Amino acid sequence: MRIEEKPKREYRDPRELESHSCQRELRPNGVEKLTERIYEDGYNPNKPLGVVIEDSEEYVVIGGHRLAALKEGLKQEEFTVDEVPVLIYENTDPVKLAKRDNQDEDTYNPEDLFDNLDLIKYLKDQGKTQKEIGERLDWSREKVAYHQAIIKNIVTEVLGSAKDHQEGRVTNDVTDVTNFTEGWFRTSGIYDLEQKDSQLEFIKWFIKDKNCNAAKKKAKKKSQKMALRDWGLKHIEKKLSPEAKDNEEDNLLDNLKRGLYKSKDDIKKAVSDMNEQILERNKVQIKEQDAFDLLFNDLKENSVDAVVTDPPYSVTDQEWDQFDDSQDYLDFIDKLIKGVKRVTKDEYQFFLFCSPKYFADIELLLRDNDLPIKSRIIWVRKNMSKGRTTNEKFISHYEPIFHVGNKELNFPDNWGEERFDVQEFAVPQSNFDDKKQHPTQKPVDLIKRLVDLSTDINDLIVDPFCGAGTTAKACKELKRRCITTDMNEEYIKIAKERVK
Repeated sequence: MRIEEKPKREYRDPRELESHSCQRELRPNGVEKLTERIYEDGYNPNKPLGVVIEDSEEYVVIGGHRLAALKEGLKQEEFTVDEVPVLIYENTDPVKLAKRDNQDEDTYNPEDLFDNLDLIKYLKDQGKTQKEIGERLDWSREKVAYHQAIIKNIVTEVLGSAKDHQEGRVTNDVTDVTNFTEGWFRTSGIYDLEQKDSQLEFIKWFIKDKNCNAAKKKAKKKSQKMALRDWGLKHIEKKLSPEAKDNEEDNLLDNLKRGLYKSKDDIKKAVSDMNEQILERNKVQIKEQDAFDLLFNDLKENSVDAVVTDPPYSVTDQEWDQFDDSQDYLDFIDKLIKGVKRVTKDEYQFFLFCSPKYFADIELLLRDNDLPIKSRIIWVRKNMSKGRTTNEKFISHYEPIFHVGNKELNFPDNWGEERFDVQEFAVPQSNFDDKKQHPTQKPVDLIKRLVDLSTDINDLIVDPFCGAGTTAKACKELKRRCITTDMNEEYIKIAKERVK
């Protein structure tokens, strides 16, 4: 539709006229000034209202503020105006008509950014595309896109606060007044503030600074600092370890809010260093505690990456290896398996040492608990063979290790001994560098191989039966976290010395 060049001129009662929905928002101070002027000088006939006929209805498109001033004055009985001149437009685009008039408006109510935003919202609600909006407003698509970016990226409360302090919208006695433009929003850096609270904080800071030239220059720097803070908050929430959050998060947040970090790399390093400190502090925990208390009470469900453990075998005369009978022992192992299943993550590894005597029984227990057996590893220990003098059976020089889990193992590219289910390592002896200090002590190199192949750096490995601390020592050397327990004070002391 076009704007007619020769509209019909008529006179209408202002009380019977209504504004079109595309009309911009009324400004109270502008209405007030126009009311005063009409009261003092009368209505200026050279300023007719513009009326469009749309769907057999008549709407004011030109002079919305004048119409509001007329109605207010008549309502308050400040003056009497029975008729005002109007120009009647038919087959006319009300948006183009209003836009043209707003650009020619007097200084009481100059068109501003927020008028344009309201008009774009109006057109979008009508289902107009970016191209169609540009055609209606005689704007480039780029200019439309810039204004749509404000609607998309800036929260409503921020736009409301800016509008409340926009130059030309507030009374003269308000001091913190500024001129918000599309360009200011685009270049100030406020788009980078994704958090609603940060955008509000930023706009309040800018308004309080009364939009002096110094504030304009500081705006980008201020928004960059706040954007870095917002990014840092999300990074800390995502990357800081749970242990660090419990102990050191407040220090990081305080440093962040004080602006002590100058870049994302600074924040990343601070979080990484904190995680490393907490990890080092808690990397290996050797506790004097019952194994089942650890598995069923202390550890959270689904929190452990791997369990590597050498429980009692019920085959020696050691006090800690005594059980009432075979069933009592198997009930003990069943409880251990259930505890391991409780604490391990959805993706996990589990290595369980046992005696050949109970090999078949324990396999059945693993199956009953729905734990998939991936490998039956044989540990060969030729330097400690049993049954040398018997002629009734073969000499025993191995122990089984059940491998249960659902993760890929970390095999190196080159084939080596680590890939096979038969592993040969010597039993620790008193003349070894890592000498024997426990009656059933396992080779640290064997445990290291299992830990190395099944876990990653910083993973958590649990061994509910500490003994001399071989699993703890292996984890320390491989930079894994470890929690292990024992009820024997002497073994706890030995384990701590080995790890230290």
